[in-house]
Amino acid sequence: MNALINELYELSVNTALFEYLRKGGDLKTLSETLAKSPTAAKSRKPELLASIRAGIVSLLASGDSSRLHQLIQEGDTNTRVTIVGELILTLHALPDGKHAGAPVEEVLQTAFELALDIAVTLEAEQPQDTDDAELLAHGIAMREWAHLFAGYYRAIGKPPYEVELLMIRARATNSTLSAWPHLVGAAMVDVARALEGIGKAELTPQFYTGVRLDLRYLIARVDDPKFPEFPKISALYWLEQACAELARLTPDDAEARDDLQNVRALRKERNYPDAVSAPRFGPIAQTYLDRIPYLACIIRDINIHYDEDRHDESVFAICQRYGCDVDDVEFYISAIGSYDIRDTILAGVTKFYDEPHEEVFSAIEHLNRQKAGK
Repeated sequence: MNALINELYELSVNTALFEYLRKGGDLKTLSETLAKSPTAAKSRKPELLASIRAGIVSLLASGDSSRLHQLIQEGDTNTRVTIVGELILTLHALPDGKHAGAPVEEVLQTAFELALDIAVTLEAEQPQDTDDAELLAHGIAMREWAHLFAGYYRAIGKPPYEVELLMIRARATNSTLSAWPHLVGAAMVDVARALEGIGKAELTPQFYTGVRLDLRYLIARVDDPKFPEFPKISALYWLEQACAELARLTPDDAEARDDLQNVRALRKERNYPDAVSAPRFGPIAQTYLDRIPYLACIIRDINIHYDEDRHDESVFAICQRYGCDVDDVEFYISAIGSYDIRDTILAGVTKFYDEPHEEVFSAIEHLNRQKAGK
């Protein structure tokens, strides 16, 4: 998770703030120090991020939260998701610098209450049922922010708050991605396990049963071509986990035992890999970056991590990190090859490509400019 936090620090224009906090800088001189730090316009919403920074600085340096709370009260859902994200990044930076006290607690309380409020709002707005692409993107990002926030509470040893944030993650998932069974399955299984961890095992069978009933159809329809490969394989993993927990907790549930036996045999026969439950970089990055710089992040990861000899594993890792389909990633890999050919033996030859190729080519050229320092 630390690697992901570092990457998110670099996405924001508030990198200097996070670095200062992590190094243990004096909070009382925070404002003066940051005023001397140059700010690069790395995001598509630099003015909003600058306003959030001003509110956070005012709170940490002088205990005045009015500026931050006004920004929250006046902001729409997208703005509030961005604010809670910056607060979560701040919270992850503060322990590194050994900061504590009332202002730090105020940041934590503000972030917690805002996360709860956003969950309620997303359930009312149901971004997945609207044509608002920005609202949907920010709702999906909230799922990942909640997961990161849960990790913060786990790190400081507050399991009940971790459970609450995992619940918020599940609520955000159901409001934005209910048609993505592997994400719903992961969210529900994680909540159930966390509830058992705080002594509420009696509440968990309903979560596992929901996953089992939602995903068991995949056993019979595993070869249906309409189901994308990565989500299907991941969903079967979470189905197996839910059935295994039900078999443990409710040993008289014959249907759960049968489903467990069937899905376990299917996964073993096809050598399907295990899924992972971890905060994803891509959905958050989409709320910070324009389309081409965002696509450039995917291309960069493919260039660094893709191994042709471990094709499936490499592609699945990109799918997990960015929320892509297998077909998308394989298209990007193909387009990178097309660009390399165009840039060598076909240099100077005019070719016509469809729009997705042009986007990938633009992303590659964006990366090349970054490397060249332009």
